[in-house]
Amino acid sequence: MVNGRVTEVRPDSAPHDVDHLVQEASNGSDNAFIALWKIFYPKLLNYLRRFSQDAEDLCSEVWIRIAGSIKGFPGNGSAFQAWIFTIARNLAIDHVRKNKRRGDSVELRDDDWIKSDSTSVEITDLLDRLPADQAEIILLRVVVGFSVEEVSQITGKTESNVKVLSHRGLNKLKAELEASGYKARGGEK
Repeated sequence: MVNGRVTEVRPDSAPHDVDHLVQEASNGSDNAFIALWKIFYPKLLNYLRRFSQDAEDLCSEVWIRIAGSIKGFPGNGSAFQAWIFTIARNLAIDHVRKNKRRGDSVELRDDDWIKSDSTSVEITDLLDRLPADQAEIILLRVVVGFSVEEVSQITGKTESNVKVLSHRGLNKLKAELEASGYKARGGEK
């Protein structure tokens, strides 16, 4: 913070910067809240795309809930990150359940992605080959970058279970990639 204003914070901000922003936002700073949004919105959106074509709407709902509950938030940046992804996960699960009851199909198409880069689509295609619990763990651990402890907090699974699901999922993805012509650390065969 400089002269009472939150300085520009990049998405790759140091943990202590995020800790400070969380503290400021919990004390009512709109600038700090906006800076947190800039850091975490892209990560949340990518995570929610795994669940729904309505990822932008779900992400907006997550941020509405965060805005309504952040005042007095007692944790640091790591706790904040786990908290917002837990909110996102719960909303996504509710959304999927509601759509299943209504009979809506939840299908992702190539044109649902904001980036023209095909990497997001390829990752989603690979994750779709895994059981849902393994796919979610891989998404949170590898794509979003959470620690085992953070994934455990978000999903409600034990740390041991997170490690097992991660290991099994990564092994299955490796086998899928090798079967389709890729070799480890060497690109295509």
